[in-house]
Amino acid sequence: MRAEPQGAPANLPQSFEAVIALAEKHRDIRLQTELTRFVRLAKFEPGRIELALEPQAEADLPNRLHRALLDWTGARWGISIIEPGQADLPKTLHELAEEKRAEEKRGVQSLPAVQAVLKHFPGAEIIRIEEAKPSAAAEAAPVEADEPPEFTDDDL
Repeated sequence: MRAEPQGAPANLPQSFEAVIALAEKHRDIRLQTELTRFVRLAKFEPGRIELALEPQAEADLPNRLHRALLDWTGARWGISIIEPGQADLPKTLHELAEEKRAEEKRGVQSLPAVQAVLKHFPGAEIIRIEEAKPSAAAEAAPVEADEPPEFTDDDL
């Protein structure tokens, strides 16, 4: 007979990502980092997690996760460990994030303007990709597309 988690399911994290967010909320950066980098999730349901550990994971990770979830949710969680070869497991969340960044980088590198810049500056590389954000002044200024700007003698 399996014990159901105590506490309303709505109060429990509904995904593995939500468990990681809970670790972040409680400032348990060590646990957050290990869950992201060293865990391959086999199965998740509120109150029960089945996972495989990467070799770099600390041996007490499942116990620390169990204790943390009990403290944070008030419910007992079942944490099961499987061997990595037992199932076709997804990548770690860290691996998925790295793949996404690499794909974004390839997309940006394929833009003609970026290719021209990289060609003009040999050895240059893309380090970080950020979405451009308009300045507060640009957002506050009304834009009239149909009217040309007015210049004064001081502008020239």
